[in-house]
Amino acid sequence: MLVWNPEVTMGNVILASLLLLTFVGLIMNYFQMRKTITQKRAEFLITLARDYLLDPDLIELYYEIDYEKFEFDEGMLQTDREKKLDKLLYVYENIARMYVMDNINKNDIKYFAYRFIRVYQNPEVKKYVAFLNEWYGKKLSVKPFEAFQKVGPILEREFRRR
Repeated sequence: MLVWNPEVTMGNVILASLLLLTFVGLIMNYFQMRKTITQKRAEFLITLARDYLLDPDLIELYYEIDYEKFEFDEGMLQTDREKKLDKLLYVYENIARMYVMDNINKNDIKYFAYRFIRVYQNPEVKKYVAFLNEWYGKKLSVKPFEAFQKVGPILEREFRRR
């Protein structure tokens, strides 16, 4: 049978103090981890943006797409032009994967949303992605640039004019 003993001993005081210190340490650790995660996310986004903007192939192709001068035809397959397009799409695929995995949020992706949506909505890019889906669909169950294709409509809905 349990008996309540209102007596406070030095051992009880030490034990309570240690429990309180442990609790405070856990709270401080939680806030430090949140800060570190936010900082790592920011570093990832800044690095990605810097690498993107410093790559002349990506910038050149992006502006062709943005100004609707890019055209896809099967003659560009296995050329440097296709490699540049894949490189550009992989940048957006990585951003989309980070978003799908909840490693970046809506506010983070907003930084890339305009360019992402412009590339996603481009009819010629859509033709290329559809070609890849059909080509690889015969061999594999995974789609190329799958996260890009999944996140594109989400960003369109999220950032359309209301």
